[in-house]
Amino acid sequence: MINTIKMSLEDYLALKRLESPISDTMNNKTKGIRQLKTVQGEKRFYKETSAAINSYHEKRRSAINEYYDLVNKEKIKPKTLLDRTLEKAHGHDDNPSTQAARRMLAKRGIDWKTGEKYRP
Repeated sequence: MINTIKMSLEDYLALKRLESPISDTMNNKTKGIRQLKTVQGEKRFYKETSAAINSYHEKRRSAINEYYDLVNKEKIKPKTLLDRTLEKAHGHDDNPSTQAARRMLAKRGIDWKTGEKYRP
């Protein structure tokens, strides 16, 4: 018997630390850039950052393909809308998205604390 794990693509990418669709390479590089003072330094700067950004996106693309391969092999089962809504309903009471998730579950007759159906 194969054990399947319920996991969304976003969760899988977060596990691999690739959740952001945008590489954060430039965030670290823009502090005190001395390389940009010369033409040669500027070329080297853009070459290095371009390589880092391309590397990040290649890793992310690879992780996405890995996820779908695992889904096809039935080792990972994607989370359903109900699973995601239940997860969101366990947030902070003041959060509007948490309140909306609880209302959605109540409308469908599902207890947000247990995930079980009930009769209103």
